[in-house]
Amino acid sequence: MYNYDYIVEYKTESDDIYRKQFLNVFRLEQYDNTVILNTLNEIDLKYKDNLEFINLIEKSKKKYNEEVSIYAMMFLFSWDNFDLFHNCLRCFNDNILNSTHYNILFNNLT
Repeated sequence: MYNYDYIVEYKTESDDIYRKQFLNVFRLEQYDNTVILNTLNEIDLKYKDNLEFINLIEKSKKKYNEEVSIYAMMFLFSWDNFDLFHNCLRCFNDNILNSTHYNILFNNLT
């Protein structure tokens, strides 16, 4: 299960902090592709009717030339996007629409 409550702040830190925070949002101590893919599928299912989520996935598909939604979502966990996407997921989870994080990420994906 995804950890929506975790605070992601890595951009002023090292790559190691990014990797640690990435694992923490998936509630992992070490990388586990199966757990991550299962969690991404859960996220996709949970927000499949959320227009902002759909827009971000579609933008990611176009930007990264990826046809599969789950793989397009994986790009949203990259160094450049992770903090914004995580905060978008937090907002989606709290039913907050049109957040600043969403607008910045949406524009970054253009």
